[in-house]
Amino acid sequence: HTDRLYVHPCYPPWSVQVMQCRPPVMLAVVAMVAAGLASCAADPSDAPGAAQTVDDGLRVVEIEMIDMAFRPDSIDVTSGETIRLRFHNGGQAIHDAVVGDLAFQEGHDAEMAAGATHAADGAGDGETGQTALLVAPGDTADMVYTAGGAAALIIGCHQPGHWNAGMRAALNIT
Repeated sequence: HTDRLYVHPCYPPWSVQVMQCRPPVMLAVVAMVAAGLASCAADPSDAPGAAQTVDDGLRVVEIEMIDMAFRPDSIDVTSGETIRLRFHNGGQAIHDAVVGDLAFQEGHDAEMAAGATHAADGAGDGETGQTALLVAPGDTADMVYTAGGAAALIIGCHQPGHWNAGMRAALNIT
């Protein structure tokens, strides 16, 4: 610790005091950084999976596809609500997103393991019934989905080994 001449900004310049030097600038910087971080963490609209409204009025849920995971890994939807699921593939491999219950997911995984392929970038007809899509690394794709009745559905990836590695997210319809 070093003592040096320090003029406190609250004291007049002629009342010089000797004290341990802790510049108020450093404290101010630390306070600003802490406040900035707290405000970022407190804003749920910045979090993955946060809802936003787009021009067409649909709630958008941002979903990151990474390694063998979807982030967020749980999404809540109200029965009858139409949402836009926006998938961004931040990984190095192709990923798909297939919506269905556990029995459907397991059946689809067996089909994929037997050599089936997805018919196109989106199974279903897009705006009214899309339930599957493929997303290349670095790309983003949207799926417009209308939730039916209350159910516990799953968004799963069925590229080789991905489903078995646990690449899935809960789609909770209430």
